[in-house]
Amino acid sequence: MKSRTSERFRDAFSILPEEIKQRSRKAFALWKSDPSHPSLKFRQISPKEHIYSVRIGIGWRALGVREGDTITWFWTHFTTEKTDHRTTAGGFMRTKQAILLKWISETSPPVGTFQYMRSFKRCIR
Repeated sequence: MKSRTSERFRDAFSILPEEIKQRSRKAFALWKSDPSHPSLKFRQISPKEHIYSVRIGIGWRALGVREGDTITWFWTHFTTEKTDHRTTAGGFMRTKQAILLKWISETSPPVGTFQYMRSFKRCIR
């Protein structure tokens, strides 16, 4: 699988703490060699769309859009993983939706994101 980063991702990455940058590089190297490694928890966020999440470390994630055999990473962030896992599956997904809705309102999203958000809007109505 190929990988590239968006300008937004590079901007977000540049302000991460150095320890998280190092973990990100290590996670990326592992992802390149074995995307299905259990520690990465690389998965689609929505079964109908092409938005993926990968674990960088405890509470840290990167998000990307998959088009064919290429992932374009567009965001890296801290997540409240422990709180999210205590909620219902729907509550966890609503948290992800809120994060992505905020991101959509702040920047131009990558290709495929509008379809993703339309499906999420149907889920939360």
